Amino acid sequence: MVPGSQRQRWPAAQKRSVRCEEARACAVAASAAGRSRRWQEALGGLRNLVGRTVRADLVIYSAVVGACNKGHRWQVASAVNEELQHRGLALDEVACNAQIGACARGARWRCAAVLLQAMRQCRFEPGLPAGNAAASACEKGQRWELAVECAAALRRSATPTDVITCSAVLSACEKCKQWRRPLRLLQDLRLQGLRADVVAHSAAVSACSGGGAWAFAAGCLAEMRDGSLGLDTAVSNAAVSACRGGARWGLALHAACGLQELSLVADVITFGSAISACTGEAAWEWPLELLRTARRTGVRPGTVALNAAIAAGEEGGRWEEALAVASLLRRWGLEPDTTTSNSAMSACEKGTQWICALDLFDQLGRAGRPPDTVSHNVALAACVRGGRLHGALALA
Repeated sequence: MVPGSQRQRWPAAQKRSVRCEEARACAVAASAAGRSRRWQEALGGLRNLVGRTVRADLVIYSAVVGACNKGHRWQVASAVNEELQHRGLALDEVACNAQIGACARGARWRCAAVLLQAMRQCRFEPGLPAGNAAASACEKGQRWELAVECAAALRRSATPTDVITCSAVLSACEKCKQWRRPLRLLQDLRLQGLRADVVAHSAAVSACSGGGAWAFAAGCLAEMRDGSLGLDTAVSNAAVSACRGGARWGLALHAACGLQELSLVADVITFGSAISACTGEAAWEWPLELLRTARRTGVRPGTVALNAAIAAGEEGGRWEEALAVASLLRRWGLEPDTTTSNSAMSACEKGTQWICALDLFDQLGRAGRPPDTVSHNVALAACVRGGRLHGALALA
């Protein structure tokens, strides 16, 4: 005979056994649904389980989060994770990795950084996928310091970073104009015997364009060419811009002219940066030549580039070409500024065309652009050159 107390416990035990079986079945189904990106099916299984008061465990929640991630439903994945924590379930390594992945795809950088920190506090070693996902989330949120910290956390846990880590951190640095970091990151990759991909190189060159790190930008560009890494016009433009900022007009020209060799098309940014880079007496011919090339290809550089071309005409004593470029602004619907007039005036004055110089000075006032100190000095020099003493005295 079975005691009565035991007979009463059997139904409860049997019920618990059934619930455990249902929970295990739900976990298996959620994992299978995740592999097929059927996130609705995995989520529906979880909701059905909870609705029947069957306690879902961490394995089930992690499987559902993974399914939602694979189905690109990152907000749903985050909501499931919040429910997991609300029910008092402690996060494990699998759950943390899943949630960090959801944060990365949803650009929730703060959440990813907190989770990575929580993993370390719980003495979970953040694996490479988790570290890369966190760095990617910080990159999307333009938080370069946190992206760098994610890479550092991997190194502290003796987990070697890879090209994906480097690319995410480089991209974050590029977006935040932090050009010094890319040098160290690419050097780290080389020390590990890894080869940076096109994303890493592109981000590094773009970051250098903001800091004038011309030597590094030119080196990256050469590596991309030699390694057939899918060099495009945007990366070349960034290298031209970096060389312009570093006052290396020869390298800027080399980068701009190299587009044709790669069957790439130079655009308005290419010509604008290259023209602006070619300053000084030694380079005065190039802005005018680049402008002629731009016109032949149907590209119309902006006011800054045209002003640089006018200044080049002034440097080279080509006042006719300086005036021709100045007239282009109006024909192209661009608004000349005081710099435009000053450069054209100076070119005419140096070319002994003092009447033209004074006419340009008068046009400044008529156009509603007040002459500045440079304008007055050039007009004064033109008056002296033309023997207009009364005019010179009036300007003095």
